Amino acid sequence: MILEQNFKDFYKGKDVIVTGGCGSIGRELVKHLLKCDIKKVRIFDQNEFSIHKLKTELGESEKIDYIIGNIRDYDSIRSSMKGANIAFHTAALKHVPFCETDPIEAVKTNIIGTHNLIEVAKEENLEKVIFISTDKTVYPISVMPATKLLCEKLVLNTRTFDLPTKFTCVRFGNVLKSDGSVIPLFVDQIKKGYINITDDRMSRFFMSLDDSADLVLKSAVEAQGGEIFVLKMKSLMIKDLAESLIEEFTPKINKSPEDIKINYIGARSSEKLYEQLMSDEEVPYAEDLGDRFVIRKNGQYNKDSKIDKSLFISEYSEKLSKDEIKKMFSEINLLEN
Repeated sequence: MILEQNFKDFYKGKDVIVTGGCGSIGRELVKHLLKCDIKKVRIFDQNEFSIHKLKTELGESEKIDYIIGNIRDYDSIRSSMKGANIAFHTAALKHVPFCETDPIEAVKTNIIGTHNLIEVAKEENLEKVIFISTDKTVYPISVMPATKLLCEKLVLNTRTFDLPTKFTCVRFGNVLKSDGSVIPLFVDQIKKGYINITDDRMSRFFMSLDDSADLVLKSAVEAQGGEIFVLKMKSLMIKDLAESLIEEFTPKINKSPEDIKINYIGARSSEKLYEQLMSDEEVPYAEDLGDRFVIRKNGQYNKDSKIDKSLFISEYSEKLSKDEIKKMFSEINLLEN
């Protein structure tokens, strides 16, 4: 993590709550926050075993409060947020197929849970609320991104009147080695002798857990309320990712790449061939910040926006080569336990 000193100063002495604090993004945010001399970080999660595991890893500390609670329960989140300064809202149902088969559960957690947090944040006069979103909200075709898009709308259109709370969204794509992501799935399949790829034309944006947490914390510092920070990412072909994993991982399990069969099974009805970080309609309101874009709800419309499609549409973006993908594995210890 490389945060400028003024960013570290921003978090110094702050009381921060991370909902979904035991998930991949939540855990990484917690670890980064503990480096910023905060007053306290509240790890809010409904999974008792995950809280136990994280507590075993991080240990007891007067700076950490482990809280079992459910974002769907208004009283639960209300009691847990009392006196906090900043909330990072990562709690959500994110698995696309499960949200498809049980959409009401996605509504309860993602939409009602987010609404609960917003209302409590206003009651408690929090300084900032940062909602963690996904590039799948751009032209959503399935339940999960549709609920996350509505969450973005709830956050950006929150009526605070003269209240001090600033509500902001941070949107990014696939996070390498996160819980439920494609890489752990591919690794498990390689151990069984195969990999399933839906379509050889499929491309995605990727970033590391460390980069995602770093840029979320940076965006939170700069947030004025009513904007979406869109994190820039590198892109790759899923086919190249799979083949690179096979070549790098098989020696670790005493197999050769020739032992692994690649099956092309076809894209699911809820799956896109490529992803966009912003919609075409959002681009005229977007400003390029270098490592991110920012889309402001009440921003100035620029019909002549010069943002190149290769920067926000994976179909057109320059893809990592297989050698670059393998180098990335090494740099972030992706295949280490």
